[in-house]
Amino acid sequence: MNRAIFSAILAACALSAGCAAPKASAPARDDDWDARLRARDEPYGDWNERVALHLGGRRIDSDLLPDSGNDTLFGLEISGAPVGAPIELVLGLFGSGSFGGTFQSEEGEGFGSGEVLSSGASEISFGLRFAPRFGAIPIVPHAGAGVAGMAVHRKESVNGETVRRRDSSGAVYWQVGLTWFGRGGWTVGCDYRQVSGTEFDLGGENGDADYRQFALTIGVHL
Repeated sequence: MNRAIFSAILAACALSAGCAAPKASAPARDDDWDARLRARDEPYGDWNERVALHLGGRRIDSDLLPDSGNDTLFGLEISGAPVGAPIELVLGLFGSGSFGGTFQSEEGEGFGSGEVLSSGASEISFGLRFAPRFGAIPIVPHAGAGVAGMAVHRKESVNGETVRRRDSSGAVYWQVGLTWFGRGGWTVGCDYRQVSGTEFDLGGENGDADYRQFALTIGVHL
């Protein structure tokens, strides 16, 4: 009987000690650390940006810019959109040029009577682009359209003198392409772009400089 009472007392003491022992406190929540983790996924909060360089070829269908059927193209596009939105605002800067070629008119005077030393075109554009994401798929298609301001120049040698002609025009553009989003924010893609609606006057000769271009792109997604 004494042994049973003694065992009960020991059990009661052990239970009392366990209840009295302080519980291990959970680590304090670091709200700043959580915010920094979220900032890694959304580095600019509610806005994402993308910068891409373009390198390719441009074909200008114009008698005003001879030898511009295979111009070298350089470009820069800066785009931005709210996080998760499929519509981007796009600002573009493009330039192209060609060199060489002698173009002689049948009359031997006026436009085309001398040697065209160089010709080229530059452009600034602004528009909207639809770029939907499909879950975790890293390849994103895009299609967009907008307005552009385009300037063209031609330098030629006429009777031993160098003549420079310039003009500018408004236009509209549309584009389609694909972009691959890699690790670290890098992007690689391809883009087809077409401009129409231009109208120029170079040395009394009127015409357009509408074009088609294809470019490979490399950029970074911020």
